[in-house]
Amino acid sequence: MRSPVCVSKETPLNKVISAMQEKKRGCAVVMEREKMAGIFTERDLLTRVLEKGLPLTTLVEKVMTPNPDFLKMDASIAEAIKLMSGKGHRHIPLVDSEGVIRCFVSARDIVDYLAEHFPYQIYNLPPEPHLISTAAEGA
Repeated sequence: MRSPVCVSKETPLNKVISAMQEKKRGCAVVMEREKMAGIFTERDLLTRVLEKGLPLTTLVEKVMTPNPDFLKMDASIAEAIKLMSGKGHRHIPLVDSEGVIRCFVSARDIVDYLAEHFPYQIYNLPPEPHLISTAAEGA
């Protein structure tokens, strides 16, 4: 779990992207009056900004995902995996009992946790003999 990059709705994208790069985060939480109003992710940058040719002076509120899904701090890894796989999320904000965002968990955090705590099971999985590639390597 990592601390979030928090920005206001009026922050231009170039400043949001700089903050994400500086903290090495894949998302930024968009705040309004100390409450989570939305989330802006690397995927939003690709699909909502670059693909449409929007200028980086665009305010983040124009391209954020409003009212993002979130989990409570005491949620299990299984709940995070279920939410991520069910809705295609790669970042989930975690909030405390008062609804204040405290951190977020990424898909990479979960993979790292599982590999660290279950190395034997992860690294010693048997191959799947019935798995056949339909494309040439590198295609």
